[in-house]
Amino acid sequence: MRCSTIAEEVIARGLEAIFVGRIENLEWVRKRIHNLGFSSVFENEDEFLSNPDSDVLVLDSYLIEVEEPFISRRKWKMVVLIADNVTPKFECDLIIHPGLDIEWLKDAAVPVVCGPEYLLIRNSIQKTTDSQILRQAGLKIVVVGGGSDPSKFCRAVAEVLESIQEVFTAVLFTNDMFEAKLDNRFMVFPIGDALDDMIKDANLVLTPASTSSFEFIAREIPMGIACAAENQRLNFDTLVSRKLAYPIGTYSNKGGWAIDGSAIHRLIIDADLRKELKGGVSALIDLRGPKRTLDIINSLL
Repeated sequence: MRCSTIAEEVIARGLEAIFVGRIENLEWVRKRIHNLGFSSVFENEDEFLSNPDSDVLVLDSYLIEVEEPFISRRKWKMVVLIADNVTPKFECDLIIHPGLDIEWLKDAAVPVVCGPEYLLIRNSIQKTTDSQILRQAGLKIVVVGGGSDPSKFCRAVAEVLESIQEVFTAVLFTNDMFEAKLDNRFMVFPIGDALDDMIKDANLVLTPASTSSFEFIAREIPMGIACAAENQRLNFDTLVSRKLAYPIGTYSNKGGWAIDGSAIHRLIIDADLRKELKGGVSALIDLRGPKRTLDIINSLL
C-alpha cells in the first residue's frame, strides 16, 4: 500500500506505472491495485523484463530475499526502497522512510527521504473539522486493526469498549468477524473501502502504529495508538513522545494484548485531550508527500 501512493502520483503525471507482485488474502488491496491505473499488473516477476536504461524499481517488502535476482540494481536505472527499521538491507539508490524518526538511518550510504513533508498519504485523504472532533457526547469511534488485523486488535478493544458505560458508536474494521455478542453501540465491517466513508465523520480513532496510522494523523483525527508488532515500535514511541497520539496498549506474543481501558475511557470523555491531540497534528501533514517524493526521484534520475 505504501508504494501505491507513489504509483498514484506517477499515473497522475501521465507516466507509465507497472505493478509486479502477489497479493494474497487481502481482497481490498487487490481491488485497489487493479483499479489504480497501472498499465500492467504482473503476479510473477518472471513475466516482466526490466530495462536498466530507463526503468525505476520502487521496492517495498519484508519478505523478498536480498539476493533475489529481480531486484538486482544492475537490472534497473534506479532502485528506490521504502524502508523502516526492520526492512531487510536491500541494495538501493534512495531510501524513503514513511515515518518521522530517522535516527536509525543516520549512517545510510545513499540519500534518505523522511519526515512529515514526505509521508506517503493516499490522494483521497481529507482533513477533519474542529467542531467534529470536539463534540462532547455521542462520539463516533473508528477501530482499525490494520491491513488484516492479525493480532485481533479490534476484538481486544471491543471487549474494553463494551465495559465502558458511555454513549458512543464504535465502528470496527476487521476480518476477524468474532462471535461475541456486542451491544447496539457497535458495528463491524470487513477491512476495505467502507473505511474511507466511515472515517469522514469520526471523532476518535483507535489503531495500531502501522503506516496507516499516518493517514489518520493526516486527517487530523485524535488517535489512540497501540503497538501490535516489533516493526511498529519505532512509530509507536515516536508518535507518543511527540504527543501526536495517545498510548492505549501493547501486544506480545506470549501475553497477547494489554489494553489500557482507562486510557481509552479518557479519550472518550475528555474533549480537552482530544483537542490537544488535534492541535498536535494540525497542519503537520499537507498531503503532498507523494508529489515531493516523486520530485526527488526525478531529480536523481
